[in-house]
Amino acid sequence: EVVSTLQWNDGPTAQLSVNWSDESHRKMSTRISMIGTNGRLYADRQECQLYLREPVPALPGYDKGWTVKYTTELTRDCWFYLRGEEYSAQIDDFIRAVHAGKTAADENDFASAAETDRTMAMILENAETGDAVGTASERRIGPERKRGWFARRSA
Repeated sequence: EVVSTLQWNDGPTAQLSVNWSDESHRKMSTRISMIGTNGRLYADRQECQLYLREPVPALPGYDKGWTVKYTTELTRDCWFYLRGEEYSAQIDDFIRAVHAGKTAADENDFASAAETDRTMAMILENAETGDAVGTASERRIGPERKRGWFARRSA
C-alpha cells in the first residue's frame, strides 16, 4: 500500500491511499472519504453518504443527519457499457461532445489529466527527497479560450 498526504496552502489536507494488490477486491475500486467541520462524506461507485451537522442552503434535499444517494440517482445512463460505468461515462461524454460539434468534452479533458500527472510527479519527488514539493496550480481567471480537440490553448 502506498499512502501520501497532500497539503494545501490554505489549510485543507488529504490522504491518498493506493493498493494495487489487495486480493479482497475483484476489480478496481475507488472510495472517497472526506471529513469536515460540518460533517462527513463517503462516496464510492455505488452510493454517496453525506452526514451534515447543520443543513447547508446550497444543498437542497440534504438535511441534518445522514442522506444517502445512489449513484444511479445522480448520473445519467450511458447508451453502452464498457467494463465499468465510470469508464463508459467518460467515453460517452467524449462521443456526445464530438457528435454535438463541441471543441472539448464536458469532463475529463487533457488539462485535468495533466493536473493528475503533475500531482503524481510531486508525490514521487516527495518520496525521493522527503521535502515538500510543488505549489497549488494557478487557475485561469476569466472565460476559457476556445480550442479544438487537438489544438493547444492560445495564450
